[in-house]
Amino acid sequence: MPFHHLKAVMVSGFMLLAPLPALSEADGPDFFRVVNVSSDDVLNIRADSNSDSAIIGTIPPGAQGVRNLGCVGGMTFAEYDAATDAERAAGALRGWCNVEYDGVTGWASQKYLREGSVPNTDMTNADTDEAIPTWNVVSLNGETPVGEAYLSFSPDGNLSGFTGCNNFSAYVSSSNGQLFVDTPFIMTMMACAGDDLAAQETALVILLESQPTYTFDPILSQMTLISANGEIWAKIQRN
Repeated sequence: MPFHHLKAVMVSGFMLLAPLPALSEADGPDFFRVVNVSSDDVLNIRADSNSDSAIIGTIPPGAQGVRNLGCVGGMTFAEYDAATDAERAAGALRGWCNVEYDGVTGWASQKYLREGSVPNTDMTNADTDEAIPTWNVVSLNGETPVGEAYLSFSPDGNLSGFTGCNNFSAYVSSSNGQLFVDTPFIMTMMACAGDDLAAQETALVILLESQPTYTFDPILSQMTLISANGEIWAKIQRN
């Protein structure tokens, strides 16, 4: 079943965290990613929480691992939870977040920040100090993903990743060519930017929850995951 035919529905059994845009004060994620910045532009880090303040650093478009030190001027979690989409968008326009990126600490406009993943330097094995490899989803049911998605498998059995809309984590084990993923997942609850991304997320979650089989191609450093019923499959490429 092609993933774009899957309905964007909530998968039962998830343990969902609070919605995680950039929110006021101590609300929100530990790390942001940069959104709505064109490839030939940057997000400015300013000395204070206004657009007239001096620029003290920049963040490239699409960057992950922007540390959240707290936001002001936008919505609290309770306000965001009760707001309409229009009210949420308006709240993001007036908010500023205190952030740290690449050794620079300052303020960035909330409208360019969404929930993100930890920086690569934080994704290490404490015993060996080696970075945990990331596996990018390069094919889903034979089609190129409509948005970035990836998985990471740590030596302690933690599976984490990004569906194209949300970050998730779960415990995973393997035996005889099969992955056994404990459910429910821990997963953020960001709205997907369109039906195609929502369908992609649903397909990936169903695939992982099905306890998929896997094969490994050592030449391509690529794994193929196949759902228990054979209806969903994905190729993931090691970075």
